[in-house]
Amino acid sequence: MDFNEERLEKRFRQTMETVSKYPRKSIYGGNRNRAETKAIYNLPGNDKFNKGEILGSHRAATIRRMEGQSLILAARDTTSVNYDGRREMEGNGYIGDKTNMGVNIPAVWR
Repeated sequence: MDFNEERLEKRFRQTMETVSKYPRKSIYGGNRNRAETKAIYNLPGNDKFNKGEILGSHRAATIRRMEGQSLILAARDTTSVNYDGRREMEGNGYIGDKTNMGVNIPAVWR
């Protein structure tokens, strides 16, 4: 992806590294400080930031990952999947009242 501006590209890459490091935390909870949090929230409002290009690359990557799969789960709202009977399963975490194990699938549709 080419942002045509080094500073904006650096900010985008830093943002992606930060939010992917702690995917289950909020943006505020996964950052080092308030200034970084503010910079992440301001990024999509930057006139030089092309949200369509970002979403397009995610869409293309998602389609590639779906190829060859027999079943695709497309959650339309935040969904909790309870795997309490499979506590040893990798990727599980606490859901709901923090007594059940499973995964939360956040809503991404707008």
